[in-house]
This record gives sequence, C-alpha cells and structure tokens, in this order.
Amino acid sequence: MCKEENFSHLIEDILKKALKKESLKEAVEITCKCITKYYTHTQIVFAEKLGKRVSYIVGAGEETYNPSRTVILDEKYCIIMQNFSNISFEEEDILVSLFKVILAVKK
Repeated sequence: MCKEENFSHLIEDILKKALKKESLKEAVEITCKCITKYYTHTQIVFAEKLGKRVSYIVGAGEETYNPSRTVILDEKYCIIMQNFSNISFEEEDILVSLFKVILAVKK
C-alpha cells in the first residue's frame, strides 16, 4: 500500500500503482486508499452521476459526519471528499487532477 511521507512522492506512487491496474474501478480504489491513508480521518468516494443523484462505485476512509464536497470530474463521474478542509487548495487541486488523469487513461 502507500506509505509515503512526502506529497510529491505520494502522487508519483499513486500514479504508478493506479496505471498498472486493469480497470477504472481498481485504479480509483487504490487511489482512494492511498489518499485516505496519507490524510487520516478523511473519506473519498468515487461515484457515477445519475441526474441529481450519485451512485457509489468505490471509496475509502472513515465516515466523519463532517460536511463533504462533491467535485465533478467529467460528465459522468464525480468524487465526494469529506474532511479535507485542512489541506491546501493547491494539494486539493492536484488530487482532483490526479483523479481526472486516471479517469482519462482508464475510461
């Protein structure tokens, strides 16, 4: 699994592991697990948009019952990030971009 202490190494490690996976679901699952291991007490869910609703595909982390933020990745998919208010906007943008790259490659 991911045991990185440095953010740039985390991103590198996630990309290497995710791009080796066969399916989008597997790639996103390892991504969610690595991110929530790096940022403790957080949760990320990867979901498919179905009109106004979302359908859970895969996720990781612990439910904190804090407000969550839904980020649209493309016309079909989104991520729901919970308890990420303590990270920088730059890191959050990089994480969202990471999901977009994996989505573009594995779709």
